[in-house]
Amino acid sequence: MMASKFYAIVAGIGGGTGASVARRFAKAYPVVPLARRPESYTDLMVEIKKSGGHAVDVSSDTSDPQSVAAAFNVIAKELPGQKPAAAVYNLESSLVGNA
Repeated sequence: MMASKFYAIVAGIGGGTGASVARRFAKAYPVVPLARRPESYTDLMVEIKKSGGHAVDVSSDTSDPQSVAAAFNVIAKELPGQKPAAAVYNLESSLVGNA
């Protein structure tokens, strides 16, 4: 993969949509999979790296502004001078009310 000036962030990595989106972006950009627990994205990171992509290891609770700020500090150190090309917010949520 050639050097990129951009990266993609995917919040909400699991075995479904988030992982699929991260794999797709990894073909063109370094990928930052965000999840609270590293075990949510470790296998995906190994897969991306084995296929020649670049993935940055960042754990973050996206419901906590301080955790998100800390994640962006890690990203800035790991990918200096690069900017986000895309950010995908793929988190599970519950709807309250009558269905």
